[in-house]
Amino acid sequence: MGRKTRLTIEMLLAGLFVMLVTVFLFTSDFTFSEPDHSTTGEDVPAELEDGTFVGTGEGFGGPIEVEVTVEGGEIVEITVLDHSETEGVSDPAFEEIPAEIMKSNSTDVEVVSGATYTSTGIREAVVNALSGEGEVSEEETEDSEDTETEDEETVSGDFEDGTHTATVDGHNGPLTVEVTVEDGVITSVEVTEHEETEGLSDPAIEDVPAAIVENNSTDVDTVSGATVTSEAIIEAVNTALNGSEDSDSASEPVEYTDGTYEGTADGHNGEIKVEVTVSNGAIENIVITDHAETEGLSDPAFEEVPAEIMETNSTDVDTVSGATVTSKAIISAVENALEDAQ
Repeated sequence: MGRKTRLTIEMLLAGLFVMLVTVFLFTSDFTFSEPDHSTTGEDVPAELEDGTFVGTGEGFGGPIEVEVTVEGGEIVEITVLDHSETEGVSDPAFEEIPAEIMKSNSTDVEVVSGATYTSTGIREAVVNALSGEGEVSEEETEDSEDTETEDEETVSGDFEDGTHTATVDGHNGPLTVEVTVEDGVITSVEVTEHEETEGLSDPAIEDVPAAIVENNSTDVDTVSGATVTSEAIIEAVNTALNGSEDSDSASEPVEYTDGTYEGTADGHNGEIKVEVTVSNGAIENIVITDHAETEGLSDPAFEEVPAEIMETNSTDVDTVSGATVTSKAIISAVENALEDAQ
């Protein structure tokens, strides 16, 4: 083989090498950048309407459903209601993405490495909730619940001396308070047990009891970003103080007038209607005749709460974890129905 031929072959090989390197670099860049999904091309509206909204997005394992709370035009709480993502792998995304969205009041946040599709699904769900493409859930319900709390459940004034305890449902589970009264005045409120999220709930657990003691009343503001926890603390203190005053009457069995009665209350997504049948002075049957709750999520409440009320012949029953709002609405609807039976 002559020198000229070898030179030609070497030049061809060098050109082929350069071409292969170029193709490799191009395809590598495409491969690494395409699934990153660092931006969705969408963001939340510039001006947010106060309320609680539900939206869904597509994750790695299926739909991701979130509940977004807006107060004062800012995103103050994001709760993942339902998902089919892989446990462990998706956990960092569920912890970090909602926190970053709340911090920046925007869905234009970085995805979590190793959980790209879960991160994108959460952001998409939040965008859909706030843009009106998801379900609007609790704005009117919260207004009615706030009014009910102010009108019916706020306590103030002289209280029975002693130490009183009560447990109610918080955001993640049972929340227990211990209330100390001296000379008719609330001197201490302590949250003795809870399952709330550390960090997010801390301001409510610190500020709400202090405000109740300072005002000697539960007519206090909730803490932005921890509304559900705040309301649970207030409800628990109300229950503790009212329980000490009404313990004798509460223990007496209640007899109702036989008949069939109807009642309504606001649930998570709309009005819940019930039909209550009383026989021989006791609650014999409870039927949910109409509702707009989310199938699957609300089913345990519809099954367990009426059964508990019938078993105890009382609406003083526990709510179902994961369906607290629906549970409370069923209880309220039954109570409304039974007002006509007393």
